[in-house]
Amino acid sequence: MNHESPELTRFAAKLNRNVEEKVYDLQRQQRLKHLIFAAQLTPELLTKLQKMADMIRRLARDRETHLELRTLLAHKRAMLYFT
Repeated sequence: MNHESPELTRFAAKLNRNVEEKVYDLQRQQRLKHLIFAAQLTPELLTKLQKMADMIRRLARDRETHLELRTLLAHKRAMLYFT
């Protein structure tokens, strides 16, 4: 007897795919929408993120720019889960 919910049964095919197949669903217009799997972090993306972080650190040295950067994405939130 199957005790799974109808919603889970409906999405079972999506859930049971390998990570490489799921990565596409976690992007929007070739940009990360959600970061769930380490496989999403390509060397190119890591280099781009490193350059952006370096640029933000340089900009944040100036007090006025630092305050502006703090308000830029104040409405956004990130959730971290570790398993």
